[in-house]
Amino acid sequence: MAAPSFAEPQPSLNSQAEPPAPGVSPDESPAPALTLVGPPATPACPVCRATSWSGRRWYTSLRDCRACGTVLNDRAATRAAEEARYRTAGGPVEGQAVDPAEGRWRFVVKMAGGTPHRVLDVGCGAGAFLEAARRDGVEVAGIEIDPAAANAARSRGVSVTIGSILGAVPLGYGWDVVTLWDVLDHLDDPAEALARLRARMKPGGLLVARGRNATLHAPMKRLSLLLRRVLPTFPDPAVVHRFGLRPEGWTRLLIQAGFDQVRRHPARFGSFRPSVLFTARAGQVAPPTPWDGGPGPAAA
Repeated sequence: MAAPSFAEPQPSLNSQAEPPAPGVSPDESPAPALTLVGPPATPACPVCRATSWSGRRWYTSLRDCRACGTVLNDRAATRAAEEARYRTAGGPVEGQAVDPAEGRWRFVVKMAGGTPHRVLDVGCGAGAFLEAARRDGVEVAGIEIDPAAANAARSRGVSVTIGSILGAVPLGYGWDVVTLWDVLDHLDDPAEALARLRARMKPGGLLVARGRNATLHAPMKRLSLLLRRVLPTFPDPAVVHRFGLRPEGWTRLLIQAGFDQVRRHPARFGSFRPSVLFTARAGQVAPPTPWDGGPGPAAA
């Protein structure tokens, strides 16, 4: 089946991000300039699907879901505008002096109960994690929105599709393991992404997802931003990407997408800021999804 076209506005090829104003955190700075088609729309809450958000305060773009408390970083008018922030990400996590890829891979093998056969990494960056898996003879593939990072992964011999998990990209079928390392809370619709991935995993397949803990990051971010309006050099250690998800929000997202055996683990592997790390198993019956991106790389 051919993949349907999506009506999301696409960024101009000449789009460039403006530098953040004094006292403004980079993760709250405006998205790159875009040529947009269609009216802007605030996304629904990914956890409870409510559309009622608290008003914006004068010093921050963070807004709270009135129903469940999930935090929205309302810095972009459309999905395309949000995704444009990551098309030139400026270097993947794997470029750190201490590469956490091997530790992450050992964790996956332990949680999977042995070396899996097929692994998909969403937001694979420069591909160090997938390279570690491939050294163990695993069939691997990645999805990466930043072309420079994707090409770096390809130079390692890793099969990578350039694009967004929320776009018309081929995902393949029958994955034993799917990983999202610091990706899910960046997405404009994490629930949709999880549903798409679940539909392409083997029943009982392992999902691994790591991201920020909004219970800590959201209040720290608000305080830091308020103080930076007066003291522009005040440190801002907190991070809130598109959404700030609390541990209970992560759990709800996974269960609602058709995963079970949801477990929270201590976050590690070179993650320097407070994070959450979850594993879950794909349920026997996938939730219905109208989207079909084709057979994709290494289709079953």
